[in-house]
Amino acid sequence: MALTSLGAGLVLAWPAHLASWLLLPSAVFLTGAKGLAQKARRSGSGYGMLLFFGAAGGAFALPAAMAAPLPFGVAALLLVPFAVLHLLFAASPRWTRALAVEVAGALLVAMGGSLALAATRPEAIADGAWAWAALGTLFLPGVLRARARKDPSLAMRLATSGAALAGLVLWGCLGLAGPMAPWGLAGASIFLGDLWAARALPEWKVRTLGIFFATRYAVAALLMALAWRPIP
Repeated sequence: MALTSLGAGLVLAWPAHLASWLLLPSAVFLTGAKGLAQKARRSGSGYGMLLFFGAAGGAFALPAAMAAPLPFGVAALLLVPFAVLHLLFAASPRWTRALAVEVAGALLVAMGGSLALAATRPEAIADGAWAWAALGTLFLPGVLRARARKDPSLAMRLATSGAALAGLVLWGCLGLAGPMAPWGLAGASIFLGDLWAARALPEWKVRTLGIFFATRYAVAALLMALAWRPIP
């Protein structure tokens, strides 16, 4: 999801500055640090590598943060507390896999596209905000849909359907009365799949579901970015 989000942001910012491109290795290192935090907390070792990955991720993001301090300041307000809590509670697999953590993580990685855009065009605040909303609603139904496999309760099904409907409405507004050309709504068809899945709950293997989600995210995000009106 992080690379899909950043990729959409690079398309929106095209031709993107080097600071935007450096967010790609930053995301790789920070994602690695997230996994190393769990390993370090549970084994009591590996903190040196964790610090290295965290510092490398921050260093690669620094040029973009200097180019667009306001958007990155907003991102830090969400990212820093999440990272601290994740490190503190990483010894508990149950907590790090909690629904609240997964939802917060999806909304955080959805900011990647907006930050890549901001690093090249800091003045495009409105476009960055809309891109964050579009990517956030793209990712959220999938997170809830995967959770519904483990918790097929009515509440979880309703949450999945509600998130899919919200995404469908938002993308419809973006395509019909917003910054995206109507043909970009082809990417919104994935929300119809989420609505169906919330009712049918298909029995997919975790690996198959992950590959399917990654593919559809990439296709939908690319369509959205390509259909976006030119950003001055």
